[in-house]
Amino acid sequence: DAPRAESAADPRIVFVRSAEDNGIEIIIGASGKAAHLPGIMAGLTTLPVIGIPIKTSFEGGLDSLLSIVQMPSGVPVATVAVDGSQNAAILAAQILALKYPELKKKLEDQRKDVERVLADQKSQRDALAGKEAEQAKLLADTQGQEAAYQSLSSNRNSQINSLRAQQAAELATRA
Repeated sequence: DAPRAESAADPRIVFVRSAEDNGIEIIIGASGKAAHLPGIMAGLTTLPVIGIPIKTSFEGGLDSLLSIVQMPSGVPVATVAVDGSQNAAILAAQILALKYPELKKKLEDQRKDVERVLADQKSQRDALAGKEAEQAKLLADTQGQEAAYQSLSSNRNSQINSLRAQQAAELATRA
């Protein structure tokens, strides 16, 4: 249940209004369905607010996403993917890295790790695709060999039947 502007005693309202005084530099808010909590937070502070739409039963969280991204001009809420808490944290760190250079180095290291993981996943997919292509070729070769065998077998059967017909004709002429 999101706080209303008139409920100033709500702990979430108190938190947002005192966030800057308490040394908080970015606020991350998650909300589902009506998802207006990040918007309310953005309306109560000039600190950057990142909204995380939570997955719901309606189109996998589309309602949450739309509620967060459709803020009026002048009240921005940076929004990540549905259930995108990891990206929200990374985005917050990227913003803070503008002020704190040590964060930039950690983000660069983290990005290299992500790139390595993605490269490994691509290599695994490529290897799997190569194996699947090899199996498909083997199957096609096997099917081709089977068709050739059936053709040879059919030709052989035709030749045998032709010989039998000739033999039958010869026997008939002798009799």
